[in-house]
Amino acid sequence: MEIICLVGKSGTGKSYKAMQVASTYNIDCIIDDGLLIYKGKVVAGVSAKRKNKDGSG
Repeated sequence: MEIICLVGKSGTGKSYKAMQVASTYNIDCIIDDGLLIYKGKVVAGVSAKRKNKDGSG
């Protein structure tokens, strides 16, 4: 298994770049913001950005 990690401040295009890398290297799955994305579709998880402050989702 190979893992690629993108790190940076909010709003710097990490999610966009992750999709580009996945496409370029024929990667089927990525994990972004707590979501499992398979072939461009969210299949599991809860977005950390959308969670309530109390963690209730």
